[in-house]
This record gives sequence, C-alpha cells and structure tokens, in this order.
Amino acid sequence: MRDAPRLRRRPPNGVSRMLWNLLRFPTETPQSPHVPAVKRRVMLPSPMTDTQEILEAVATGVPLNSADLAAAIDACLRCVQTCTTCANADLAEEDVAALVVCARLCINCADVCDVTARLLSRPAQWDAFVVHRLLEACVRSCQNSAEECARHAHHHRHCAICEKTCRACGRACTDLLEDETFEQLQKLAGA
Repeated sequence: MRDAPRLRRRPPNGVSRMLWNLLRFPTETPQSPHVPAVKRRVMLPSPMTDTQEILEAVATGVPLNSADLAAAIDACLRCVQTCTTCANADLAEEDVAALVVCARLCINCADVCDVTARLLSRPAQWDAFVVHRLLEACVRSCQNSAEECARHAHHHRHCAICEKTCRACGRACTDLLEDETFEQLQKLAGA
C-alpha cells in the first residue's frame, strides 16, 4: 500500500519560490526581499449597515422594514452628495449655459433627498402622511434630475454618474412606498 503523497517543500525547476508559495498557501503572502509583505483579509459582507443598526436601536421600533428604510436613507444621502457635486461640476463646464437647468434640478434633488433622509432617520415620532408625501416628492425630484442628467451624460461623466445615483435613490424610495403601511394610507386617502 502506498503512503500518502508528501508535500513538496521546494518548488519544481523553473518555478520561483514566490509563485510556489502562492500556489501552496493562497491565503498567505510569500515573503521575499523584493515584495513587501501584505496581509490578505477576506472581507465578508456585513449582515446590516450602520444605518440599519441604529434604526433597530430605536426604543419605539421602526414602523417600516428596517432594511428597506436603511437602504432608502443611504440612497438619499448618496444622492445628496452626487447631485451637489454634479451641480457644482455643471457650473464649472465651458458650456454652462446648456447645463443651467441640470444644475438647478440637481440642487433641488439634493435638497429634497437631504430632507427625506433626515426625516426617515427619525422614525420614533412619524407622521405617516408627511413621510409618504415626502417620499413621493423625492421620487419625483430624482426622476427629474435623472432625466435631465441623461440628456448630458454622453458629454459629461458627472451627469452620467448623477443619473445612475438618482435612479437608484428613486427606486429605493419607491420600494419603501410599496410597504404595506403606505398601501393602507393610500387606501384610506382613496388614492
């Protein structure tokens, strides 16, 4: 009966020690005087974001799904930053006259998203009607900004990025609007 194969300690001819160590120990970094030591870490996705974690710490609870709520807050905050930067970049372009409407819509979108994120971050004393209308306004503002940015996206990279972020924010807020809490509100309002 054959013994189990022994691990080869030396690299085969023609294979460098560094490559051999990479093949043998893929989670470790080979030590070489020519290659600085680097620690490799496997980053596993966090089960929840900081936003979701703080929402779940609210003593009164959260009236909506905390994951969806956290996603909407995070999307709104990303949209605030992106729209603010896009508006600023619009004003720095040579063809600024063609981008004035885009800059105005981006500024409006940033302001609406900012208010939305702040209000969504305070779920302990919500007025569901106000939150519902604000989410609708945020979706509308994001759509307007995204459509205008799409018109300039082929010439201006910042507009392409802003369009993508605005659409993502609009989707996150729409997902939140589809929660049963707001569906009941719409039925009561006869909408």
